[in-house]
Amino acid sequence: MSNHLNSPQLYCDPQIFDQERQGLFAEQWIFAGMAHQLRQHNDFIRVDLLGRDVIIQNLRDKLVAFVNVCSHRHSIIHDAPSGNRSLTCPYHSWHYNAEGIPTGIPCKKAFPLVTANPEAYKLQSLELARLGTLSFCALILVSKPCQVF
Repeated sequence: MSNHLNSPQLYCDPQIFDQERQGLFAEQWIFAGMAHQLRQHNDFIRVDLLGRDVIIQNLRDKLVAFVNVCSHRHSIIHDAPSGNRSLTCPYHSWHYNAEGIPTGIPCKKAFPLVTANPEAYKLQSLELARLGTLSFCALILVSKPCQVF
């Protein structure tokens, strides 16, 4: 008689976990937070989604999700788990709008390429969906709407 039980090592093997993250979960909607955490303008939460540092922020009643990395010097934009402050990198004070485009750049004359084409320096955005009071993110383009899951 054969034993059809999974080996306990399958549940704690880092290689298998990484394969599941990339091959299974990365193509799904992932729970990211609750609506009550993002009620006010500039409220944000910082979440780890499959090893990616992601921020979800309320920008004038529009919820947006971005990878938490400044497009200028790749600094972390928000280092707290949650809070209320503008979408501004603390390193050189680059400010971003709701589309992730840098709109406030100190010493603009020093960055002619950025000021000529700021869209090329936008933050990496992620799909975001709300179902009632729950927020979900997709790390890659998901073919099914969140409601289907």
